[in-house]
Amino acid sequence: MASSRLRQELLCPVCLDIYNNPVLLRCGHNFCSSCIESVFDSQEDCWLYTCPECRKRFTLRPSPRRNLKLSNIVGHYREHQTEEEEVHCTYCVDFPVPAIKTCLQCEASLCVKHMKRHCRSQDHILIEPNAPQDDLKCPTHKHLLKYYCLDDAARICLSCHLVGEHQRHHVELLNDACEKKKQRWTHSLEKMISNRKEAEEKIQRMQERRKEVQEKLASATEKVTPLFRNLKKQRRAQGKQVLDEIKREEERVSLQISDFIKELEMKKETLSKTIVQLEELCSLTDPLLVLKATEPDAAQSDHAIEIPSSCQLDHVLISLLLQRSLKLDFAFIPKLLEKESLLHENLGSLLLEVRTNDNTIPLLPGHKIVSFSAENWMRNSESELFTAGQVLSSTGISSGEHFWEVEVSQEGFRCIGVAYPSIIRSGPQSFIGYNEKSWSFTWINDFVGVSHNNECRPLSKVCLKEKLGIYLDYEGGVLSFYQLSDPIRRLHSFTAPFIEPLHLSFNVLNGWVRVNKKAIWGKTLLFN
Repeated sequence: MASSRLRQELLCPVCLDIYNNPVLLRCGHNFCSSCIESVFDSQEDCWLYTCPECRKRFTLRPSPRRNLKLSNIVGHYREHQTEEEEVHCTYCVDFPVPAIKTCLQCEASLCVKHMKRHCRSQDHILIEPNAPQDDLKCPTHKHLLKYYCLDDAARICLSCHLVGEHQRHHVELLNDACEKKKQRWTHSLEKMISNRKEAEEKIQRMQERRKEVQEKLASATEKVTPLFRNLKKQRRAQGKQVLDEIKREEERVSLQISDFIKELEMKKETLSKTIVQLEELCSLTDPLLVLKATEPDAAQSDHAIEIPSSCQLDHVLISLLLQRSLKLDFAFIPKLLEKESLLHENLGSLLLEVRTNDNTIPLLPGHKIVSFSAENWMRNSESELFTAGQVLSSTGISSGEHFWEVEVSQEGFRCIGVAYPSIIRSGPQSFIGYNEKSWSFTWINDFVGVSHNNECRPLSKVCLKEKLGIYLDYEGGVLSFYQLSDPIRRLHSFTAPFIEPLHLSFNVLNGWVRVNKKAIWGKTLLFN
Protein backbone atom coordinates (compact mmCIF):
# COMPACT_ATOMS: atom_id res chain seq x y z
CA MET A 1 0.00 0.00 0.00
CA ALA A 2 2.82 2.40 0.86
CA SER A 3 4.50 1.59 -2.46
CA SER A 4 1.28 2.36 -4.37
CA ARG A 5 0.87 5.70 -2.59
CA LEU A 6 4.48 6.62 -3.32
CA ARG A 7 4.00 5.81 -6.97
CA GLN A 8 0.99 8.13 -7.11
CA GLU A 9 3.21 10.95 -5.86
CA LEU A 10 5.84 10.17 -8.51
CA LEU A 11 3.51 10.30 -11.53
CA CYS A 12 3.94 13.11 -14.04
CA PRO A 13 0.61 15.00 -14.47
CA VAL A 14 1.11 15.07 -18.25
CA CYS A 15 2.11 11.52 -19.21
CA LEU A 16 0.78 9.82 -16.03
CA ASP A 17 3.96 7.78 -15.80
CA ILE A 18 6.94 7.86 -13.44
CA TYR A 19 8.92 11.09 -13.72
CA ASN A 20 11.70 11.01 -16.31
CA ASN A 21 14.31 13.70 -15.66
CA PRO A 22 11.91 15.74 -13.46
CA VAL A 23 12.02 19.54 -13.64
CA LEU A 24 10.43 22.21 -11.44
CA LEU A 25 8.48 25.32 -12.49
CA ARG A 26 8.38 28.56 -10.50
CA CYS A 27 4.85 27.71 -9.34
CA GLY A 28 6.22 24.63 -7.54
CA HIS A 29 4.91 21.84 -9.80
CA ASN A 30 7.03 19.05 -11.28
CA PHE A 31 6.91 17.44 -14.73
CA CYS A 32 9.04 15.26 -16.95
CA SER A 33 11.46 17.53 -18.83
CA SER A 34 10.24 16.31 -22.23
CA CYS A 35 6.56 16.55 -21.23
CA ILE A 36 6.63 20.17 -20.08
CA GLU A 37 8.72 21.24 -23.11
CA SER A 38 6.10 19.65 -25.40
CA VAL A 39 3.35 21.55 -23.58
CA PHE A 40 5.18 24.87 -23.95
CA ASP A 41 5.86 24.12 -27.66
CA SER A 42 2.13 23.73 -28.20
CA GLN A 43 1.55 27.13 -26.57
CA GLU A 44 4.09 29.04 -28.71
CA ASP A 45 1.47 30.49 -31.04
CA CYS A 46 -0.59 31.91 -28.17
CA TRP A 47 2.32 33.88 -26.71
CA LEU A 48 1.00 32.80 -23.31
CA TYR A 49 2.31 29.88 -21.31
CA THR A 50 0.40 28.11 -18.49
CA CYS A 51 1.25 25.41 -15.97
CA PRO A 52 -0.76 22.23 -16.81
CA GLU A 53 -1.31 21.63 -13.09
CA CYS A 54 -2.40 24.98 -11.58
CA ARG A 55 -2.93 27.06 -14.78
CA LYS A 56 -0.59 29.80 -13.60
CA ARG A 57 0.22 32.11 -16.51
CA PHE A 58 3.69 33.12 -17.70
CA THR A 59 4.25 35.90 -20.28
CA LEU A 60 7.69 34.57 -21.11
CA ARG A 61 8.45 30.95 -21.77
CA PRO A 62 9.59 29.50 -18.44
CA SER A 63 12.96 27.82 -18.06
CA PRO A 64 12.31 24.81 -15.76
CA ARG A 65 15.00 23.87 -13.27
CA ARG A 66 16.01 20.27 -12.77
CA ASN A 67 14.69 18.88 -9.46
CA LEU A 68 17.70 16.91 -8.19
CA LYS A 69 16.06 15.68 -4.97
CA LEU A 70 12.99 14.38 -6.79
CA SER A 71 15.25 12.82 -9.42
CA ASN A 72 17.11 10.91 -6.69
CA ILE A 73 13.82 9.73 -5.16
CA VAL A 74 12.66 8.47 -8.56
CA GLY A 75 15.96 6.68 -9.03
CA HIS A 76 15.69 4.88 -5.68
CA TYR A 77 12.07 3.99 -6.41
CA ARG A 78 12.96 2.47 -9.78
CA GLU A 79 15.73 0.41 -8.15
CA HIS A 80 13.27 -0.86 -5.58
CA GLN A 81 10.70 -1.68 -8.25
CA THR A 82 13.22 -3.90 -10.03
CA GLU A 83 13.55 -5.93 -6.85
CA GLU A 84 9.81 -5.96 -6.16
CA GLU A 85 7.84 -6.38 -9.35
CA GLU A 86 5.12 -3.77 -9.75
CA VAL A 87 1.51 -4.94 -10.13
CA HIS A 88 -0.62 -3.25 -12.77
CA CYS A 89 -4.36 -3.04 -13.19
CA THR A 90 -5.72 -6.11 -14.97
CA TYR A 91 -8.35 -4.07 -16.87
CA CYS A 92 -6.17 -1.19 -18.09
CA VAL A 93 -4.95 -2.75 -21.36
CA ASP A 94 -4.03 0.41 -23.31
CA PHE A 95 -1.19 1.42 -20.96
CA PRO A 96 0.00 0.08 -17.57
CA VAL A 97 -1.67 1.67 -14.54
CA PRO A 98 -0.53 0.65 -11.07
CA ALA A 99 -3.01 -1.42 -9.08
CA ILE A 100 -3.99 -0.40 -5.56
CA LYS A 101 -5.88 -3.58 -4.62
CA THR A 102 -6.16 -7.21 -5.64
CA CYS A 103 -9.48 -9.09 -5.45
CA LEU A 104 -9.12 -12.71 -4.34
CA GLN A 105 -12.55 -13.64 -5.76
CA CYS A 106 -11.92 -12.15 -9.22
CA GLU A 107 -8.21 -12.95 -9.15
CA ALA A 108 -7.66 -9.48 -10.64
CA SER A 109 -5.75 -6.37 -9.65
CA LEU A 110 -7.53 -3.01 -9.73
CA CYS A 111 -6.49 0.60 -10.18
CA VAL A 112 -8.29 3.55 -8.59
CA LYS A 113 -10.69 3.87 -11.52
CA HIS A 114 -11.73 0.22 -11.62
CA MET A 115 -11.92 -0.02 -7.83
CA LYS A 116 -14.91 2.35 -7.96
CA ARG A 117 -16.77 -0.07 -10.25
CA HIS A 118 -15.78 -3.24 -8.44
CA CYS A 119 -18.30 -5.42 -6.60
CA ARG A 120 -18.37 -4.70 -2.85
CA SER A 121 -19.80 -8.07 -1.81
CA GLN A 122 -18.31 -9.82 1.23
CA ASP A 123 -17.12 -12.59 -1.09
CA HIS A 124 -14.85 -10.14 -2.92
CA ILE A 125 -11.90 -9.86 -0.53
CA LEU A 126 -9.49 -7.02 -1.33
CA ILE A 127 -5.82 -7.22 -0.37
CA GLU A 128 -2.60 -5.41 -1.20
CA PRO A 129 -1.60 -5.95 -4.86
CA ASN A 130 1.98 -6.89 -4.04
CA ALA A 131 1.07 -9.62 -1.54
CA PRO A 132 3.20 -12.75 -2.10
CA GLN A 133 1.40 -15.26 -4.28
CA ASP A 134 2.38 -18.09 -1.96
CA ASP A 135 0.41 -16.29 0.74
CA LEU A 136 -2.80 -16.24 -1.30
CA LYS A 137 -3.39 -19.92 -2.03
CA CYS A 138 -3.58 -23.02 0.11
CA PRO A 139 -0.33 -25.00 -0.21
CA THR A 140 -2.31 -28.28 0.03
CA HIS A 141 -5.37 -27.69 -2.18
CA LYS A 142 -4.09 -24.77 -4.30
CA HIS A 143 -7.33 -22.88 -3.67
CA LEU A 144 -7.63 -19.29 -2.51
CA LEU A 145 -7.38 -18.74 1.23
CA LYS A 146 -10.77 -17.00 1.57
CA TYR A 147 -11.72 -18.22 5.06
CA TYR A 148 -10.43 -17.88 8.59
CA CYS A 149 -10.41 -20.70 11.16
CA LEU A 150 -11.21 -19.26 14.58
CA ASP A 151 -10.09 -22.41 16.41
CA ASP A 152 -6.58 -22.40 14.93
CA ALA A 153 -6.32 -18.68 14.06
CA ALA A 154 -5.30 -19.60 10.52
CA ARG A 155 -6.37 -18.70 6.98
CA ILE A 156 -7.78 -21.66 5.11
CA CYS A 157 -9.48 -22.54 1.83
CA LEU A 158 -12.92 -24.09 1.38
CA SER A 159 -11.48 -27.59 0.94
CA CYS A 160 -9.60 -27.29 4.24
CA HIS A 161 -12.93 -26.71 5.96
CA LEU A 162 -14.96 -29.36 4.09
CA VAL A 163 -12.51 -32.25 3.81
CA GLY A 164 -9.27 -31.08 5.39
CA GLU A 165 -7.91 -30.81 8.91
CA HIS A 166 -10.23 -27.93 9.78
CA GLN A 167 -13.45 -29.91 9.55
CA ARG A 168 -16.04 -29.01 12.20
CA HIS A 169 -14.00 -25.96 13.19
CA HIS A 170 -15.54 -22.52 13.57
CA VAL A 171 -14.88 -20.73 10.27
CA GLU A 172 -15.62 -17.22 8.99
CA LEU A 173 -15.00 -15.25 5.82
CA LEU A 174 -11.77 -13.26 5.94
CA ASN A 175 -13.66 -9.96 5.83
CA ASP A 176 -15.94 -10.97 8.72
CA ALA A 177 -13.03 -12.15 10.85
CA CYS A 178 -11.16 -8.97 9.97
CA GLU A 179 -14.07 -6.71 10.96
CA LYS A 180 -14.55 -8.51 14.28
CA LYS A 181 -10.85 -8.15 15.09
CA LYS A 182 -10.94 -4.45 14.22
CA GLN A 183 -14.03 -4.04 16.42
CA ARG A 184 -12.08 -5.50 19.35
CA TRP A 185 -9.26 -3.08 18.62
CA THR A 186 -11.74 -0.20 18.47
CA HIS A 187 -13.22 -1.24 21.83
CA SER A 188 -9.72 -1.48 23.35
CA LEU A 189 -8.84 1.90 21.84
CA GLU A 190 -11.90 3.56 23.40
CA LYS A 191 -11.07 1.97 26.75
CA MET A 192 -7.44 3.15 26.58
CA ILE A 193 -8.55 6.70 25.71
CA SER A 194 -10.95 6.63 28.67
CA ASN A 195 -8.19 5.34 30.98
CA ARG A 196 -5.81 8.06 29.81
CA LYS A 197 -8.45 10.71 30.49
CA GLU A 198 -9.00 9.21 33.95
CA ALA A 199 -5.24 9.32 34.64
CA GLU A 200 -5.12 12.97 33.55
CA GLU A 201 -8.04 13.80 35.86
CA LYS A 202 -6.36 12.01 38.77
CA ILE A 203 -3.14 13.95 38.17
CA GLN A 204 -5.11 17.19 38.31
CA ARG A 205 -6.95 16.10 41.48
CA MET A 206 -3.69 15.11 43.19
CA GLN A 207 -2.09 18.45 42.32
CA GLU A 208 -5.13 20.19 43.81
CA ARG A 209 -4.98 17.92 46.89
CA ARG A 210 -1.30 18.75 47.44
CA LYS A 211 -2.13 22.45 47.39
CA GLU A 212 -5.11 21.88 49.70
CA VAL A 213 -2.99 19.91 52.20
CA GLN A 214 -0.38 22.66 52.27
CA GLU A 215 -3.06 25.29 52.91
CA LYS A 216 -4.73 23.24 55.66
CA LEU A 217 -1.46 22.57 57.48
CA ALA A 218 -0.40 26.21 57.15
CA SER A 219 -3.72 27.19 58.75
CA ALA A 220 -3.24 24.56 61.49
CA THR A 221 0.23 25.95 62.24
CA GLU A 222 -1.22 29.44 62.65
CA LYS A 223 -3.81 28.07 65.08
CA VAL A 224 -1.38 25.98 67.15
CA THR A 225 1.23 28.70 67.71
CA PRO A 226 -0.88 31.05 69.89
CA LEU A 227 -2.25 28.11 71.95
CA PHE A 228 1.18 27.49 73.51
CA ARG A 229 2.61 31.02 73.39
CA ASN A 230 1.67 32.00 76.95
CA LEU A 231 2.22 28.62 78.56
CA LYS A 232 5.20 27.47 80.58
CA LYS A 233 8.43 26.40 78.93
CA GLN A 234 7.58 22.70 79.21
CA ARG A 235 4.23 23.29 77.51
CA ARG A 236 5.85 25.34 74.77
CA ALA A 237 8.18 22.40 74.09
CA GLN A 238 5.14 20.18 73.67
CA GLY A 239 3.66 22.75 71.29
CA LYS A 240 6.85 22.56 69.26
CA GLN A 241 6.35 18.78 69.00
CA VAL A 242 2.92 19.41 67.51
CA LEU A 243 4.36 21.93 65.04
CA ASP A 244 7.15 19.51 64.10
CA GLU A 245 4.57 16.79 63.49
CA ILE A 246 2.58 19.14 61.25
CA LYS A 247 5.73 19.81 59.22
CA ARG A 248 6.57 16.10 58.98
CA GLU A 249 3.01 15.35 57.90
CA GLU A 250 3.21 17.98 55.16
CA GLU A 251 6.51 16.54 53.89
CA ARG A 252 5.15 12.98 54.04
CA VAL A 253 1.91 13.73 52.17
CA SER A 254 3.68 15.92 49.59
CA LEU A 255 6.21 13.15 48.91
CA GLN A 256 3.50 10.49 48.62
CA ILE A 257 1.45 12.66 46.26
CA SER A 258 4.52 13.45 44.12
CA ASP A 259 5.37 9.74 43.84
CA PHE A 260 1.79 8.92 42.92
CA ILE A 261 1.72 11.67 40.27
CA LYS A 262 4.91 10.20 38.75
CA GLU A 263 3.24 6.78 38.65
CA LEU A 264 0.21 8.31 36.93
CA GLU A 265 2.45 10.14 34.43
CA MET A 266 4.16 6.85 33.56
CA LYS A 267 0.80 5.16 33.08
CA LYS A 268 -0.38 8.05 30.91
CA GLU A 269 2.73 7.73 28.72
CA THR A 270 2.22 3.96 28.38
CA LEU A 271 -1.43 4.51 27.49
CA SER A 272 -0.48 7.10 24.86
CA LYS A 273 1.91 4.64 23.18
CA THR A 274 -0.73 1.91 23.24
CA ILE A 275 -3.31 4.30 21.78
CA VAL A 276 -0.99 5.17 18.87
CA GLN A 277 -0.42 1.47 18.15
CA LEU A 278 -4.16 0.71 18.26
CA GLU A 279 -4.96 3.67 15.99
CA GLU A 280 -2.47 2.34 13.44
CA LEU A 281 -4.03 -1.12 13.65
CA CYS A 282 -7.56 0.25 13.28
CA SER A 283 -6.50 2.09 10.10
CA LEU A 284 -5.46 -1.15 8.36
CA THR A 285 -7.69 -2.11 5.43
CA ASP A 286 -5.99 -5.26 4.16
CA PRO A 287 -7.61 -8.33 5.81
CA LEU A 288 -4.34 -10.26 5.56
CA LEU A 289 -2.46 -7.57 7.49
CA VAL A 290 -5.27 -7.27 10.04
CA LEU A 291 -5.38 -11.00 10.75
CA LYS A 292 -1.58 -11.22 10.97
CA ALA A 293 -1.26 -8.21 13.29
CA THR A 294 -0.84 -8.70 17.02
CA GLU A 295 -2.71 -6.44 19.40
CA PRO A 296 -0.42 -4.60 21.85
CA ASP A 297 -0.42 -5.92 25.39
CA ALA A 298 -2.86 -3.64 27.16
CA ALA A 299 -3.01 -5.58 30.44
CA GLN A 300 -0.60 -3.24 32.23
CA SER A 301 -2.17 -0.15 30.65
CA ASP A 302 -5.64 -1.31 31.60
CA HIS A 303 -4.71 -1.82 35.25
CA ALA A 304 -6.48 0.77 37.38
CA ILE A 305 -4.32 2.77 39.78
CA GLU A 306 -6.18 3.54 42.97
CA ILE A 307 -5.30 6.59 45.05
CA PRO A 308 -3.34 5.20 48.04
CA SER A 309 -4.43 6.06 51.56
CA SER A 310 -0.91 7.40 52.22
CA CYS A 311 -1.83 10.42 50.05
CA GLN A 312 -4.43 11.45 52.62
CA LEU A 313 -3.73 14.04 55.31
CA ASP A 314 -3.64 12.29 58.71
CA HIS A 315 -5.50 14.97 60.65
CA VAL A 316 -6.35 12.44 63.38
CA LEU A 317 -2.67 11.97 64.30
CA ILE A 318 -2.09 15.72 64.60
CA SER A 319 -5.31 16.10 66.59
CA LEU A 320 -4.32 13.35 69.03
CA LEU A 321 -0.93 15.00 69.62
CA LEU A 322 -2.60 18.36 70.22
CA GLN A 323 -5.15 16.88 72.62
CA ARG A 324 -2.48 15.09 74.65
CA SER A 325 -0.41 18.26 74.93
CA LEU A 326 -3.28 20.55 75.87
CA LYS A 327 -4.89 18.18 78.38
CA LEU A 328 -1.78 18.42 80.52
CA ASP A 329 -2.79 22.01 81.35
CA PHE A 330 -6.36 21.34 82.46
CA ALA A 331 -6.86 24.80 83.96
CA PHE A 332 -6.36 26.40 80.54
CA ILE A 333 -8.34 24.06 78.34
CA PRO A 334 -11.97 24.22 79.58
CA LYS A 335 -12.45 27.88 78.64
CA LEU A 336 -10.92 27.27 75.22
CA LEU A 337 -13.11 24.26 74.55
CA GLU A 338 -16.26 25.94 75.85
CA LYS A 339 -15.58 28.86 73.56
CA GLU A 340 -15.28 26.49 70.63
CA SER A 341 -18.25 24.34 71.84
CA LEU A 342 -15.96 21.34 71.97
CA LEU A 343 -15.91 20.46 75.67
CA HIS A 344 -18.42 17.61 75.66
CA GLU A 345 -16.88 14.35 74.54
CA ASN A 346 -19.26 11.71 73.27
CA LEU A 347 -18.89 9.03 75.92
CA GLY A 348 -22.00 7.08 74.97
CA SER A 349 -21.80 3.65 76.57
CA LEU A 350 -20.84 0.76 74.36
CA LEU A 351 -23.52 -1.93 74.54
CA LEU A 352 -22.63 -5.38 73.30
CA GLU A 353 -25.25 -7.45 71.52
CA VAL A 354 -25.92 -10.41 73.78
CA ARG A 355 -27.73 -12.27 70.98
CA THR A 356 -24.49 -12.55 69.03
CA ASN A 357 -22.52 -13.82 72.04
CA ASP A 358 -21.98 -17.55 71.92
CA ASN A 359 -21.85 -17.59 75.74
CA THR A 360 -18.13 -18.33 75.67
CA ILE A 361 -17.63 -14.59 76.39
CA PRO A 362 -18.98 -13.40 79.74
CA LEU A 363 -20.13 -9.77 79.44
CA LEU A 364 -19.16 -7.89 82.56
CA PRO A 365 -21.66 -5.50 84.23
CA GLY A 366 -22.45 -2.49 82.09
CA HIS A 367 -21.73 -4.42 78.88
CA LYS A 368 -18.53 -2.40 78.32
CA ILE A 369 -15.87 -5.04 79.02
CA VAL A 370 -15.45 -8.32 77.18
CA SER A 371 -13.67 -11.13 79.03
CA PHE A 372 -13.18 -14.86 78.45
CA SER A 373 -11.82 -17.84 80.32
CA ALA A 374 -11.41 -21.33 78.89
CA GLU A 375 -13.43 -22.67 81.81
CA ASN A 376 -16.56 -20.95 80.48
CA TRP A 377 -17.40 -23.01 77.38
CA MET A 378 -21.06 -23.34 76.43
CA ARG A 379 -22.92 -23.77 73.18
CA ASN A 380 -26.07 -22.14 71.90
CA SER A 381 -27.87 -23.16 68.74
CA GLU A 382 -29.49 -19.82 67.97
CA SER A 383 -28.76 -18.75 64.38
CA GLU A 384 -27.51 -15.27 65.30
CA LEU A 385 -24.88 -16.55 67.73
CA PHE A 386 -21.27 -17.01 66.75
CA THR A 387 -19.78 -20.47 67.17
CA ALA A 388 -16.43 -18.74 67.87
CA GLY A 389 -15.74 -16.51 70.88
CA GLN A 390 -17.02 -13.32 69.29
CA VAL A 391 -19.50 -10.56 70.01
CA LEU A 392 -20.81 -7.49 68.15
CA SER A 393 -21.90 -4.09 69.44
CA SER A 394 -25.66 -3.63 69.54
CA THR A 395 -25.67 -0.41 67.49
CA GLY A 396 -24.41 -0.16 63.93
CA ILE A 397 -22.71 2.87 62.44
CA SER A 398 -23.78 4.08 59.01
CA SER A 399 -22.51 7.67 58.95
CA GLY A 400 -20.07 10.15 60.48
CA GLU A 401 -16.58 10.02 62.00
CA HIS A 402 -15.94 8.05 65.21
CA PHE A 403 -13.00 7.39 67.51
CA TRP A 404 -12.58 4.80 70.30
CA GLU A 405 -9.88 4.22 72.90
CA VAL A 406 -9.25 0.54 73.52
CA GLU A 407 -7.53 -0.97 76.56
CA VAL A 408 -6.51 -4.62 76.43
CA SER A 409 -4.97 -7.20 78.71
CA GLN A 410 -1.27 -7.85 78.17
CA GLU A 411 -1.76 -11.57 77.55
CA GLY A 412 -4.12 -13.88 75.70
CA PHE A 413 -5.80 -13.64 72.30
CA ARG A 414 -7.46 -10.27 71.70
CA CYS A 415 -9.06 -9.21 68.44
CA ILE A 416 -11.06 -6.05 67.84
CA GLY A 417 -12.42 -4.52 64.66
CA VAL A 418 -15.60 -3.75 62.75
CA ALA A 419 -17.98 -6.01 60.87
CA TYR A 420 -21.18 -5.94 58.86
CA PRO A 421 -24.20 -7.48 60.55
CA SER A 422 -24.44 -9.96 57.64
CA ILE A 423 -21.14 -11.60 58.64
CA ILE A 424 -21.45 -15.40 58.75
CA ARG A 425 -21.73 -16.83 62.26
CA SER A 426 -20.01 -20.24 62.02
CA GLY A 427 -16.92 -21.85 60.57
CA PRO A 428 -13.33 -20.58 60.21
CA GLN A 429 -14.43 -17.68 57.98
CA SER A 430 -16.66 -16.29 60.72
CA PHE A 431 -13.59 -14.95 62.57
CA ILE A 432 -13.20 -11.17 62.43
CA GLY A 433 -10.88 -10.22 59.57
CA TYR A 434 -11.06 -13.60 57.88
CA ASN A 435 -13.86 -12.67 55.48
CA GLU A 436 -14.77 -9.78 53.19
CA LYS A 437 -17.30 -8.41 55.69
CA SER A 438 -14.97 -7.54 58.57
CA TRP A 439 -11.69 -5.77 59.39
CA SER A 440 -9.63 -6.51 62.51
CA PHE A 441 -6.63 -5.68 64.69
CA THR A 442 -5.26 -8.72 66.55
CA TRP A 443 -2.90 -9.40 69.46
CA ILE A 444 -1.64 -12.93 70.16
CA ASN A 445 0.91 -12.50 72.96
CA ASP A 446 3.83 -10.76 71.15
CA PHE A 447 2.27 -10.94 67.68
CA VAL A 448 0.36 -7.90 66.37
CA GLY A 449 -1.32 -7.76 62.98
CA VAL A 450 -4.27 -6.52 60.91
CA SER A 451 -6.59 -8.69 58.83
CA HIS A 452 -9.24 -8.44 56.15
CA ASN A 453 -10.69 -10.98 53.72
CA ASN A 454 -8.49 -13.79 55.10
CA GLU A 455 -5.30 -11.79 54.54
CA CYS A 456 -3.23 -11.06 57.64
CA ARG A 457 -0.49 -8.41 57.68
CA PRO A 458 1.91 -8.43 60.65
CA LEU A 459 2.93 -5.08 62.17
CA SER A 460 6.37 -4.43 63.62
CA LYS A 461 7.59 -2.17 66.41
CA VAL A 462 4.15 -1.79 67.93
CA CYS A 463 3.93 -0.61 71.53
CA LEU A 464 0.48 -1.02 73.08
CA LYS A 465 1.29 -0.73 76.77
CA GLU A 466 -1.37 1.95 77.16
CA LYS A 467 -4.20 2.14 74.64
CA LEU A 468 -5.10 1.55 71.02
CA GLY A 469 -7.05 4.14 69.02
CA ILE A 470 -9.62 3.19 66.38
CA TYR A 471 -10.80 5.84 63.91
CA LEU A 472 -13.70 5.29 61.51
CA ASP A 473 -14.79 7.67 58.76
CA TYR A 474 -17.82 5.91 57.30
CA GLU A 475 -18.48 8.21 54.31
CA GLY A 476 -14.75 8.50 53.60
CA GLY A 477 -14.36 4.71 53.69
CA VAL A 478 -11.43 4.81 56.14
CA LEU A 479 -10.70 2.59 59.15
CA SER A 480 -7.43 3.41 60.97
CA PHE A 481 -5.66 2.04 64.04
CA TYR A 482 -3.39 4.26 66.17
CA GLN A 483 -0.76 3.57 68.80
CA LEU A 484 -1.65 5.98 71.64
CA SER A 485 1.47 5.36 73.75
CA ASP A 486 4.54 7.47 73.07
CA PRO A 487 5.15 8.02 70.22
CA ILE A 488 1.60 8.43 68.94
CA ARG A 489 1.48 7.09 65.41
CA ARG A 490 -0.82 5.51 62.87
CA LEU A 491 -0.29 1.75 62.64
CA HIS A 492 -2.46 0.86 59.66
CA SER A 493 -5.39 2.09 57.56
CA PHE A 494 -7.99 0.17 55.60
CA THR A 495 -9.87 1.90 52.79
CA ALA A 496 -13.13 0.50 51.43
CA PRO A 497 -16.54 1.72 50.26
CA PHE A 498 -18.66 0.66 53.25
CA ILE A 499 -22.07 -0.61 52.11
CA GLU A 500 -23.64 -1.83 55.39
CA PRO A 501 -23.78 -0.49 58.94
CA LEU A 502 -20.57 -1.30 60.83
CA HIS A 503 -20.58 -2.87 64.30
CA LEU A 504 -17.62 -2.98 66.66
CA SER A 505 -16.54 -6.61 66.91
CA PHE A 506 -14.55 -8.51 69.55
CA ASN A 507 -12.95 -11.91 69.81
CA VAL A 508 -11.23 -12.58 73.16
CA LEU A 509 -9.52 -15.68 74.60
CA ASN A 510 -7.89 -15.66 78.05
CA GLY A 511 -7.88 -11.85 78.13
CA TRP A 512 -10.05 -8.75 78.27
CA VAL A 513 -10.86 -5.68 76.18
CA ARG A 514 -12.28 -2.34 77.36
CA VAL A 515 -13.60 0.24 74.89
CA ASN A 516 -14.52 3.92 75.38
CA LYS A 517 -15.70 6.31 72.71
CA LYS A 518 -13.86 9.66 72.56
CA ALA A 519 -14.29 12.94 70.73
CA ILE A 520 -11.53 14.20 68.43
CA TRP A 521 -11.98 17.87 69.30
CA GLY A 522 -8.44 18.64 68.13
CA LYS A 523 -9.52 18.04 64.54
CA THR A 524 -12.40 20.53 64.88
CA LEU A 525 -10.07 23.03 66.51
CA LEU A 526 -7.39 22.85 63.79
CA PHE A 527 -9.03 21.85 60.53
CA ASN A 528 -12.58 23.24 60.61
